[in-house]
Amino acid sequence: MLKIKKEEAVFENNMIKYAPYAGCIYVKIPDVVGIIAKVARKQQEKEGASVYIAHNRPCDAIFICKYGNALIEAKYNINQLTPKQLEFGKQITAINYLFFVIRKKHLKNITQYSFADVYGENLFKTNNIIELIRAIRDKIREYTK
Repeated sequence: MLKIKKEEAVFENNMIKYAPYAGCIYVKIPDVVGIIAKVARKQQEKEGASVYIAHNRPCDAIFICKYGNALIEAKYNINQLTPKQLEFGKQITAINYLFFVIRKKHLKNITQYSFADVYGENLFKTNNIIELIRAIRDKIREYTK
């Protein structure tokens, strides 16, 4: 599991790095639940007050382009959506279809990038990350016409 998380982080860092080449921005949503919980516990001990602690972030990132924004869940190899991610993705898809699962897979001699809707329907596959970014941008344009 640790290797998967590391590979997902590398994938997302590359999305951040290459998104500007297609006129886009990939904004990672920090996973700060652990930090919030620690601060909240200290505050609760100090003040005796009840403090709300967030349990989950809604998705991994926001993909921004001139046509609109999409919520992104990044995955590595065959890692699947959790039930909460799936439910959130279905809620967003019911409103505007702009929830995508992007995936990086290491195959025999190539790296494959793809993105799919929340139901697993592949919308695009390539071995070039910039082509992936452009395809996401173009899909956002198609869905926001």
